[in-house]
Amino acid sequence: MSNLTPVAILLVGTGGVAYSYYSAPERVNKSISSKVNVLFKDKYGEALLRENHDQAVWQGKWNVMKASKPTHDLLKKAIEHTNYSHEAQKLHKEGCLNIYESVVMATSYFSDFQQYCAKNNRDVLIGKWIVEDPSKKAKNKKGSDWDKKLEELQKVKKQELSVGLLDLYAQLEKVKAPKDLKDEHRVALKGWCDSSGEEIYLGSEVGAFKVVKKFCTSN
Repeated sequence: MSNLTPVAILLVGTGGVAYSYYSAPERVNKSISSKVNVLFKDKYGEALLRENHDQAVWQGKWNVMKASKPTHDLLKKAIEHTNYSHEAQKLHKEGCLNIYESVVMATSYFSDFQQYCAKNNRDVLIGKWIVEDPSKKAKNKKGSDWDKKLEELQKVKKQELSVGLLDLYAQLEKVKAPKDLKDEHRVALKGWCDSSGEEIYLGSEVGAFKVVKKFCTSN
């Protein structure tokens, strides 16, 4: 019968990994524990809503939550109120603070955290976010905000882009901007921005955030 523990079995991908476990099991266990037991507040510190600040964001999250089905009991109680009253705010914040203190990998509240308790990229960039209809004709000869971003997209290096933009980048290599830009290009970029805007904010220096800021906000 094997003398490997369940943790060791999980680690055995190569002989070297198995050997490292036998030579330093305590160190391996600590490393695994530090990853498995990480809290929301530690992993997503940049995205946490401040209890006595970020009021507009709190309100926006509650509005989304009101039309949804949260999992956490305190969040469920919060949306029983007809408006964002003092009690609704209290329950909302208590629920989120409770989630912040929970372990990411051992919780059923990740969706609650992402949708109702955390800043996303768009929340951080809300003042400059492009909301223009991509299929609406531009008001001036310079083109729409989306046209400007598509032209910028053509000029960047491929390796600077997020994976989700690579297909659009390849399409734009075959056209001459701005005259050959089509609604499908604008719609594709807006769709990517909408999706990326909902992602949890990880900090202003994170590469993915910089790409979102570059192509989804007005200059």
